[in-house]
Amino acid sequence: MAMAFAVVAAVAVVINAVLTGMGFVVLGDLGSLDTTKNLLISAAWLGAVAGIAALVGVASVVWTLVLRRTWVELVEVAVATVATLLIAIGLLIAAVVAPMPLAARLSNSTSSIVLDRLPSGWPHHPPSCSQQLEPAFKTDRSMTRDWESLPGSS
Repeated sequence: MAMAFAVVAAVAVVINAVLTGMGFVVLGDLGSLDTTKNLLISAAWLGAVAGIAALVGVASVVWTLVLRRTWVELVEVAVATVATLLIAIGLLIAAVVAPMPLAARLSNSTSSIVLDRLPSGWPHHPPSCSQQLEPAFKTDRSMTRDWESLPGSS
């Protein structure tokens, strides 16, 4: 029984990797952002399914050891079950928050830290790209004087 759940978990992990790869291929091929988002969300849920299948497989081994009353092996497998539970919880949380935008994922404390560091008057419309790059193209003679004053320059 445990091996059957291990196979299900392995297949779900492989499909998870394929969907994740397809999502980035679609994005790189000027595909739609919605398609990429949907592929990544489904990959995250398949990862959660893989974690749950692995947890059920390990838990079935724990139950078998309880019925056999082999306590030494039970302790070892119980520790593995706790570790698998933590991994499954992490995968489930990742699947639940996958469709949310980044701003919604921030907790109140994190968002207040981020908002406190923003300049006053935020949000505002940033200047256009040409306005941002314009000062960089102006010639600054003070920089050339500093360069000429360096030792070894002629």
